[in-house]
Amino acid sequence: MGARGGLPLRCQWAQRAGLISPAFVEAEPREAARLRLASLGALVLPYPLGDVDGKDTLLNLTREPGRSSLLEPDMDALAPFGAEPWRVVEKVPVRLRRLDCVWPPDRPAPTMVKVDVQGFELSVLRGFGSLLDDVCCVEVETVIHPLYCGQSTLTDMTAFMRGRGFGLVRLATVGLYGGYELIEFNSFWIRKTCCDSDEARLWRAINNVGDQRRIVSLGY
Repeated sequence: MGARGGLPLRCQWAQRAGLISPAFVEAEPREAARLRLASLGALVLPYPLGDVDGKDTLLNLTREPGRSSLLEPDMDALAPFGAEPWRVVEKVPVRLRRLDCVWPPDRPAPTMVKVDVQGFELSVLRGFGSLLDDVCCVEVETVIHPLYCGQSTLTDMTAFMRGRGFGLVRLATVGLYGGYELIEFNSFWIRKTCCDSDEARLWRAINNVGDQRRIVSLGY
């Protein structure tokens, strides 16, 4: 979800080996059309996802396309880091869809999910509905301080994911903002009931997620 650029490099070996069958969800119409041409045979859903189906809203296209979002960038919060890449250059009318309303009924629910939609991740996950019950592993971008207006934080994400049966197994920073502050992370979650499944082992290998049970606490 938020499929600009296509399948991440770390996933491509698994696709070539026939271990995964990717599906892409991309809200920006031109990028969705490009993905259809570049990923022949893959499922491409050209929708902005959320937790309310059929709601009309605006997609904020930013100067750097990868920072585009359904939320407005918080220019005050971004100012210390150089906010120009987040500056909105175009607003595109779109209609939100819930994933459980547009996912093809003849396809099994996704097993491994990656959500990177610049602040709207929690709304996307809520829109899975009961489909989320069949998801084994999730990678989702999150922050400890909002960069978009109304963006949820890691605390919000943790409450939701734990409530849906997932445990947090890794946090990976996406880099220092302004060269001095950690704000944004990729968080990795595994459903507690499928930690030892083949799907979870494959996902851990793809994403360099070690076995959390090897951690040893000393002194406390």
